Amino acid sequence: MVDFNLAMEPLVREAFAAGLSKESRRMAKALAAVAEDDQTFRDCLNLGVAISAIALRDRYNGRPNDEQLTDLARWFVEARRLTENLGQRFRDEESGGFFDTASDHEALIVRPRSFEDHPIPSGSSSAAYALLQLNAFTGDRAFERPAVEVFGVLHRAAARHPQAFGHLLQALHFYFSRAREVALVGDRLDPLAQIVRRRYRPTVVIAGMRPGDEEATDAIPLLRGREPVDGRAAAYVCENFTCRLPVTEPEELERALESA
Repeated sequence: MVDFNLAMEPLVREAFAAGLSKESRRMAKALAAVAEDDQTFRDCLNLGVAISAIALRDRYNGRPNDEQLTDLARWFVEARRLTENLGQRFRDEESGGFFDTASDHEALIVRPRSFEDHPIPSGSSSAAYALLQLNAFTGDRAFERPAVEVFGVLHRAAARHPQAFGHLLQALHFYFSRAREVALVGDRLDPLAQIVRRRYRPTVVIAGMRPGDEEATDAIPLLRGREPVDGRAAAYVCENFTCRLPVTEPEELERALESA
């Protein structure tokens, strides 16, 4: 059983230091307060998956500088571990979706499940979005299947009441759009990373590493086999892990993203 406090504390502490978005800081503070005050909520799905989503969205897909981009491996390992824990302990194997309490939680008359994204994203929609992003980084369809199960449970309700399922709709958009992966490798990644981040690209994930970083390639399959070009930082624009030829100039990367 994962000790959630041990897993959450370094993620939240270092995430604050790195500068999370205002929304993520507010959510993390609220979750940390709940975890301190209520033993029941220490096992709650929203807590674990929200930290996974924070690590993925803000550390991987925020506005990373060279140091942050090349420090992804440990964040990815933590996010993946927490998200895999969701499938093992919170997934509803019979009906699809996710429960709000773990399988090893004390027995309840009814095992609760949250669906609506109000006032914060529900456990099920948060899990779906985190799983889809992990799929984009790994190409592992085992992460995709539980997310699709969530859509099967909630898509009719979301169509009737979209204002109540904002985070679920974000996950649906990510799934049905042409999600793309950008892998950066080199000693100076800022110029290329800024091209990816200067426009709103909700269906693009980005990872980066310095040349020869075995820890990163072991942890993040998207980075495997990526090399600089003639000693220059390179960007690989991919779709379902099928990549175009690498580019080295920011203008070339801009064109690749616009035409992909």
